[in-house]
Amino acid sequence: MKTMLSSLFALVMSAVTAAYGQEAKATPVADGYTESQSAQLSAIGALAMQTVYVTHMAVNHVGDAWAKGVYTDEVALTLAGGYLGGLDASLKAMENVVAKADGLSEGDLESLKELIACGNLVMDQVNAFIAFVPDKDPAMAQAFETKRLTAQKRVFAMMGIDPGDGATAAEPPGPKKLVFEILEAQLPQGGPGQKGTATFTRDSTDEPFSVRWEYTDGTFDTGFAVPFPGSKAIAVGFGPDVLGVAIYQLDGKNVEARWAPYEKGAAIGSYTMQQGENDSIYRIEGEEEGTFLFEELDADTARLAWKYESGELTGFGVAVGNHLAAVSAEPGGQSGVAIYIADPESGSAEGRWTTEFFLGKVGKEKYKLLSVE
Repeated sequence: MKTMLSSLFALVMSAVTAAYGQEAKATPVADGYTESQSAQLSAIGALAMQTVYVTHMAVNHVGDAWAKGVYTDEVALTLAGGYLGGLDASLKAMENVVAKADGLSEGDLESLKELIACGNLVMDQVNAFIAFVPDKDPAMAQAFETKRLTAQKRVFAMMGIDPGDGATAAEPPGPKKLVFEILEAQLPQGGPGQKGTATFTRDSTDEPFSVRWEYTDGTFDTGFAVPFPGSKAIAVGFGPDVLGVAIYQLDGKNVEARWAPYEKGAAIGSYTMQQGENDSIYRIEGEEEGTFLFEELDADTARLAWKYESGELTGFGVAVGNHLAAVSAEPGGQSGVAIYIADPESGSAEGRWTTEFFLGKVGKEKYKLLSVE
């Protein structure tokens, strides 16, 4: 963090010096600035970063207070609009510095561009809140939470704040009910699938969703689902021989997991994994260490195995982007896995699913998000 701050302070101060026509003093400092310039750039650089950080945190506070009825719609929108205007003016000034920063090092420019990028994410967060307040559309609420989390991750990284040190608010709880309409469906072996609705419900946000698909021909299926917090991805397991459901998020060689046993009311757990000697082997880190084996097949499907000292589980999964939905299951039984990518902003979702029998092929579905609670 110190290196980035130093570069950023230097960059912002160079613009101030040019704007006010200041002349260099006699005593240079190690990074090429005079003592007077260094004192000023430290103050201005800190203020620039605090503008982004404080705006993010202030809008979080406004949102919480408004949700609890402390602020009326009018007050919440007035406060959020004021924060938005102040941040917008600051970002425009920083963008002007970038446009006129001839002769500055690449490191200086990259530092300021990172600050601008963080600021733009906070702008997105504030705009999403302003859009949500008057309409109170559940999909807009989910969009705000997504943008808030995205901004928080980038801003905290910029400030050098560890999300695990208590400096950030708890992870947002997420919805308790999602209802989708199945608009299009295709089976893994080809041919049309069934249309209808898919309803996700849970009593507590610490639990997996119970899922019920109701089709237009009067039949239905059931399953359980685990979402990955702060993302659009949800893993779904279905069939009587499923043992557990997991959703994995890949970040380079690091993997985060959320999982739950295949039963109503089970708690969602978490663990991490690190890539081993290749991208087919991962070390499981958590209450019980072990090894995760990944055998990639066609259509972004995979055979999976979890090996622990206490025993071994096998299963399969289907991936979209950097998310993998997985189930552990009784071999040869009736089991399936799906991954939903839901976009609250557009009110749409897409699903990909497969079973042990159809591994290497996937069914595809398109959905309309009807409601979020």
